[in-house]
Amino acid sequence: MPSGIRTWTTASIVHRLRDGSRIAVSQETRIRDQIARQSALYATLPLLLLVPVLLAVMLMLIRLMLRPLAELSRTVDARQSMTRSRCRKPICPPSFSPS
Repeated sequence: MPSGIRTWTTASIVHRLRDGSRIAVSQETRIRDQIARQSALYATLPLLLLVPVLLAVMLMLIRLMLRPLAELSRTVDARQSMTRSRCRKPICPPSFSPS
């Protein structure tokens, strides 16, 4: 058997030593495939569980941050179209109001 990696129903590695002798190590491919599948599952499962949670948190934060803008929009929509008076309740910080 020549040196290198061979795959039949078992995967084997043949290595030639300095004295000329060879060592063959083998393992069933079924076992290697099972280990590979488990490793892939363990690597991707946390990501698959975190993506929906992170999306929900992100949507909640965006909604919370845009709440003052939504209030202002509702206030402006409820006013008469030609009214030029100021809104009663200041929604924006005083630094944003015109001087």
